[in-house]
Amino acid sequence: MDNIPGRFDKEIDLVNEKGDINIKDSKTYYIYSSSNDPEWVWTKKIQINGKKAAPHIFLDNVNIQVNKDAKTPAIELHGKASAYLYFINRDSKLTGATGRAAIQKNRSEGQLCVQVMEGTTVTCQGGYKAAGIGGSWATRNIAESLFNLDMYGHGANMHFGSQTNPSLWSGTIIAKGGDGGAGIGGGRNGSGEKLYFYSGKIEAKGGEAGSGIGGSFKGRGRDIYIYGGDISATGGEGGAGIGGGCWTEEQDMNSVNAARNINIYGGKIYACGGYNGAGIGGGQYVPAHDINITGGEVNAHGAYGAAIGGGRWCHGQNITVTDAKLKLTTGYNQFGSDAAAMGYGDLVYSSKVYSTVLRYIGDFVRNPSMAEDYKSIKVGSTKGKLVKLKVETRALTRNDEFTFFWNLYDILIPNENGRIDVQLLTLPYVKNYGWAINGMELELIDDPCNGKHDFGWVDRQSCHVWACRNMKCQARDPVAPESARNGKHASSGWNTEKHQLLCDVCGHVMETDTKAPVLEVLENGKIYTAEDVRDEKTLEGKPGAYTFTVSDPAKSGETSSGIKSVTINGMEQTVGSTYSLPAPDGGNNDAGNEYTVVATDNAGNRTTATVTVYRRHRVQVLSLDGSKTYVDKLLAHNEYLILAMKLPENAAVKLTDKDDNSTIPYENGEFRVGLIDRNRTLLLEYSTEYPQVELELGRNQRFTGYSTDTDETYYLKDASKRNGSYSVGVRIDTTNATKPGCYFSSPNRYTQEQLAELDEQGKIPWTEYKYPDPSDDPDVIIIYMPEAHIDAAEYDKNGSWYVYAKAENVKGTTYVSTPNLIADAENPKAIDLSTGEELKSYGEYYGDLRFEVKEATPFTVWYRKTPDSTDYTVLLPDEDGYYTIPAVYESSKMHSIYIEDTCGNKSYYSWLHVTWNYLIDVGQEGRYWDEPTVLPLCISKTQNLEEELSKINIGVKSAHSDGKWMLVDVDWEIPADYDPQSQREQTFTVNGTVILEGTGARCNSGLDVITRPGEEWKKNISVQVTVEGDPQYKVTVQDCENGRVKVVNAAGTAEDGTPLFFKGELVMLSIAPDMGYMLSTLFVNGTPVTVAVGDDTYTFAHPEGDVTITAAFEIRNDHTVAFDANGGSNPEDLPEEVTTAMPAKKILHGSEYYLPECEFIASEGKQFKAWQIDGTEYSVNAPVTVTADITVKALWENVCYTITFDTNGGSEITPVTQDYGTQITAPADPTREGYTFMGWDKEIPTTMPAENITITAKWKDIEKPTGEIKISENSWKAFLNNITFGLFYKGAQEVTITAADNSGEMVTVEYLLSDKELTKAELDGMAFTVYTAPFGIEPDNEYIIYVRLTDKAGNTDYICSDGIVLDGTSPVITGIENGKTYCEAQTVTVDEKHIGTVTVNGTEVTLDENGRFVLSPADGGQKIVVTDNAGNTAEMTVTVNDGHTFGDWTSNGDGTHTRQCTSDGCTEGVETDNCTDEDKNHKCDICGKIISNHIGGKETCRDKAVCEVCGKSYGELDPNNHTDLKHFPAKADTEDSEGNIEYWYCSGCGKYYSDKDGTKEIAKADTVTAKLPKYPQTGDNSNLMPWFALLLASGGAVIGTTVVNKKKKHNS
Repeated sequence: MDNIPGRFDKEIDLVNEKGDINIKDSKTYYIYSSSNDPEWVWTKKIQINGKKAAPHIFLDNVNIQVNKDAKTPAIELHGKASAYLYFINRDSKLTGATGRAAIQKNRSEGQLCVQVMEGTTVTCQGGYKAAGIGGSWATRNIAESLFNLDMYGHGANMHFGSQTNPSLWSGTIIAKGGDGGAGIGGGRNGSGEKLYFYSGKIEAKGGEAGSGIGGSFKGRGRDIYIYGGDISATGGEGGAGIGGGCWTEEQDMNSVNAARNINIYGGKIYACGGYNGAGIGGGQYVPAHDINITGGEVNAHGAYGAAIGGGRWCHGQNITVTDAKLKLTTGYNQFGSDAAAMGYGDLVYSSKVYSTVLRYIGDFVRNPSMAEDYKSIKVGSTKGKLVKLKVETRALTRNDEFTFFWNLYDILIPNENGRIDVQLLTLPYVKNYGWAINGMELELIDDPCNGKHDFGWVDRQSCHVWACRNMKCQARDPVAPESARNGKHASSGWNTEKHQLLCDVCGHVMETDTKAPVLEVLENGKIYTAEDVRDEKTLEGKPGAYTFTVSDPAKSGETSSGIKSVTINGMEQTVGSTYSLPAPDGGNNDAGNEYTVVATDNAGNRTTATVTVYRRHRVQVLSLDGSKTYVDKLLAHNEYLILAMKLPENAAVKLTDKDDNSTIPYENGEFRVGLIDRNRTLLLEYSTEYPQVELELGRNQRFTGYSTDTDETYYLKDASKRNGSYSVGVRIDTTNATKPGCYFSSPNRYTQEQLAELDEQGKIPWTEYKYPDPSDDPDVIIIYMPEAHIDAAEYDKNGSWYVYAKAENVKGTTYVSTPNLIADAENPKAIDLSTGEELKSYGEYYGDLRFEVKEATPFTVWYRKTPDSTDYTVLLPDEDGYYTIPAVYESSKMHSIYIEDTCGNKSYYSWLHVTWNYLIDVGQEGRYWDEPTVLPLCISKTQNLEEELSKINIGVKSAHSDGKWMLVDVDWEIPADYDPQSQREQTFTVNGTVILEGTGARCNSGLDVITRPGEEWKKNISVQVTVEGDPQYKVTVQDCENGRVKVVNAAGTAEDGTPLFFKGELVMLSIAPDMGYMLSTLFVNGTPVTVAVGDDTYTFAHPEGDVTITAAFEIRNDHTVAFDANGGSNPEDLPEEVTTAMPAKKILHGSEYYLPECEFIASEGKQFKAWQIDGTEYSVNAPVTVTADITVKALWENVCYTITFDTNGGSEITPVTQDYGTQITAPADPTREGYTFMGWDKEIPTTMPAENITITAKWKDIEKPTGEIKISENSWKAFLNNITFGLFYKGAQEVTITAADNSGEMVTVEYLLSDKELTKAELDGMAFTVYTAPFGIEPDNEYIIYVRLTDKAGNTDYICSDGIVLDGTSPVITGIENGKTYCEAQTVTVDEKHIGTVTVNGTEVTLDENGRFVLSPADGGQKIVVTDNAGNTAEMTVTVNDGHTFGDWTSNGDGTHTRQCTSDGCTEGVETDNCTDEDKNHKCDICGKIISNHIGGKETCRDKAVCEVCGKSYGELDPNNHTDLKHFPAKADTEDSEGNIEYWYCSGCGKYYSDKDGTKEIAKADTVTAKLPKYPQTGDNSNLMPWFALLLASGGAVIGTTVVNKKKKHNS
């Protein structure tokens, strides 16, 4: 069953159950606990009984913990029953009694399936000697023929998880066996077999001597199949993780007790064997064979047993792993196990002595054909994958030394059958490593070659190996014929074509010289200038020569082969230190001599350089007319010339080449002439004034600055759109320009610098301005005006339009530009969001009218609703930029809008109608006015309620439906108490809601019907429903004697009280015999039925029609079962009131009785064999049908015991096996090479005792131990008498010390670290440190490691390492700083004791005795790399120039300015000069620093002071310094005129004063002495008319404007 059913045949709450639950059918059960107490437990059991029983049982929160002595499991499959257990929801826990499993299945017939839901955990704890899940404590030998009849103790045919729905059934099973029992599998002495795992998480842990999954103590484990899941299996001491349990004597490989037929097809598996057990395979003394892994991820660990294979002392054979990932460990490096990762367990070989010197395993590795059990152990892939191995193995080095290898990697190609024979694996540097693999990690990787390998010889650890040469592959075929030639490299001679020393067998490169010779100070394609040599006789110069040297350096890790030849223009030169290239003769010419230099080394590398050698060139700078010479100089060829010239202030400078009229760039007072490759004459000209330019677009839209540098936009007026372009008129005015003004229009935004650069490159399509000047004659009409254009499509796409203009003269170019121009020649549009169409005046709209405005520029939307308002108001958008006119329920309301954009374009939309489509009525179509809204509905049980409801026609009327009914769907809500399976009649009300969505399609408006506010109730309707039920039948029980039968579960009765049932309903009868009686027969409608003896109930399904029950009872009959000890005895600890350990039992006549375990005590030397009844033998738990009194007699048999002789490495002695009490003959003493026999650890008895015993030999060791010191790839095994410190490391190193003794005993290892050489005599008296684990030695020290080895017998020896230098400190470079630039040669010092190499740009340099060298000037950066002998490096990169490179001038704040050299670290390149202000702007002409303040001048009440230096106004007005203070004497008033007091008036500031100094201000009204008539007084009215004109022009209105996001994109 893949899913959890919706209902169960029976539900059982354990809280209400007082007795065991016995299940004999195949129904579905839900068994749970309603208790929320986590400590609550149920102490009874669940038993599934009978070969026909196969129930599906779902368990939830089930905690069963039977009494320890109850002799019962928590859940039991009895007889041949099957069961399917599903643990769901809450966690469950099951605990078995002593000797019983938690979930017990003891027979191979029938099957147990356990599935756990995701997120759920079930814990199963087996009792003492029983499995967690599986068998109980077995009392019969599993090898006997009655195995399948008496399966007590054997867990078989059990399935876990789901193949078809693994995601649901992925919960956790925790199974723990009691001592002697498996986690999942057999109980003590029982087997675990036919175990299947599909999904989920399994944690199986065996008890002591039991496996995690499989066999128990003395129980076999086999036929195990794992298809998936997350499996963790841990064996108890002596048991395998997956496989066999623990045995006390070695089992035969071909016996039934060997672990075999273990198959893993997928999943994630962790298998850990207990002490002496394999991870997967055999337990202690148990071999294993036929283990197949074909998928999944397997992590297996053997503890003295193999990871996969035999347990300790046993072999493993026929193991195949394909298409899986493995991680296998055996603990060799932890506790010295000799077990193989796949195959044999510990002590199979290493305990045997083959020679007097070497252990058997060592000689076996040398010659694998000696293998005793060489059987098929293979890995591989059937899917074309490669096998990648990482192993720990004991193998032979290339020098045939037997040692242990850590982390050995190998990539292998399976054979045509997809297999690789692990035991035959070998490599030239790790020989025969396949047999003794102790640890292995295996993964399958994709074959990058897809099977088409490029096989050839591959270099590995100085050996040639036949493998794939694809670096992404590198796999090898271990059985290829060429693999037999794998070996060390051997070579003779250089290959000049390849520049290599090659192996004669494989062609491997042993040495390489791929670096060509170096032509020092000579570079291909370069030009060099040779200085003239002065003729001492004539005192004139003559051509000199350029000299160079040749070297043959080698790359790091390569070998220099030396210089073989040097040729100049094909002529062989004598190999030496210096070579010369003469300059040309013939005076000051422009031609050079060309040379081709070829240098070849002995490895065939060649360097060729073709160069040209020149004499110097003449350069002249003249005035434009040639009358004045500024510069006349001789320069080297390709020398870079910069001319610094002091020119007049504010001059515009231009320097041109006389030959090609090219212009020389001028920056910061310098002409950068460039490389001089010929004689040159340059002409100089300049000017002092820049041109001016003004750009006008359309009407009075003027631009005089460079506005493109700002992020502003400009909404352009007067633009038109025609013929696919936007256009606007252009006018350009220029001043002081030598050329006509130019303009161009572009969508691109250029900074002034970018525009100038593109203009200089000729990439700007300028248009020359040719518009005539305006005429003063009004009769003259200009019919032509230049225009700027831009493609409308491109502008609409990018939103960018700029117009640029320029004027030019010698001093330079002046540029003018507009901001980004926004052009719009179209009216805005209002678009209905519901239709995408433009609004129309007088349009009809239904529902809220939502529209958007299509307009590229900012705009304002004005809105008016009539008759509510006569004025327009601003309509605001929502957050998405959309506008809404709300719909109304009245048709008399009208709406009008108009839209105005920034450029004055307007659009009008008037008299719009916007209304709703609201609901009027709801009802069933065809009903009369006086009937309910929906007529009642009556259906049969077989009819579908939802389908019948959907047939009811419900309609609505709305405001836009013209009074017609429209059919609509209804969302009916089925009542929760409606049961479609109920056999009884049901009556209920179904409520519904009409669905108005989609009704708009049938309305005039196309708008869905809605309800008015507060009328949502109109959508609700209801219908009364009646569902008819099934007929019921009577059950009549007739009276009977000596007992009674009664119906106990009737849900209803007839009028006369007779119970009533539906057809198929279960009827339960209670059976109650009178005292001393039992049921004889029971009839249903005259047909006899079977009732088990002792059952008190009977259940059947009611047929169609009435039923009559009759019964008969008879007298009860019991029998006695007695037990006979037959020579055995009762336990001594019986209570006084108990006379026997096995009292007689009373058994009902005809009952089946299961014979119990024997509790009598056997006499000495005897053991229990079986029970006997009337001469017939029976096993424990055998069923017996009791029909009379019987006596059960115990049968006993003799016990045979064994004395085992452990010779502890000596010669073997055959064990002595005899019956108890018989005489024993002592064997001869054993012998052992290198030891003296010291006797046995206990005396050999004269007669056989009543137990198995082992006697161990004692020896005295007389040989010294051996050991090895290992650091990285270096190792030492002896005491060295000549120490040299020649081994270097740059990091901390781990020191590993191993030791061994011929006794196999632990060797005491001690070590001493010294920085000087010591003798053994000196070491005898020194203190050593005990070695417990690998330790580290730290850098910056020198070491010799001395080791003292002492075996258990007291034999001592010394070994030591060679001298080791750990240098973890990088060399130190001083004298320069990384990344800096210097202006002259620098002395570099290297501080390093163990110096290796020093290179500059890859060329090695030599240090002087003080560790220094001189770094000369050169072009570009110079990289210095210092490497010491340990490989530590130090690097610096600096630039060394030949002279200073100055930066900008910087003010010093004291009237001077300074500029410094920009090279890092340069302190001498400093120049300081006085600041100057020749242009009278208070700023230094050089550094731009303000060096003076405004001075001079006098401020007045009207004007600020004027600076005497720059002529500009500055400061504040002086209110007391009047420019025109006039005196008005006092005047008397008359009837015709007004008088005044004495006052002064300043026309400069327009104020009145009462004193002559103009300090006491008064109001003008205060000057009047006689009050005038009340005419309007406004003060000074001179600006009154313009103000009114401005007011009228503005219209006197304040307009609210809303700006929205523009739909066009305008790039700034």
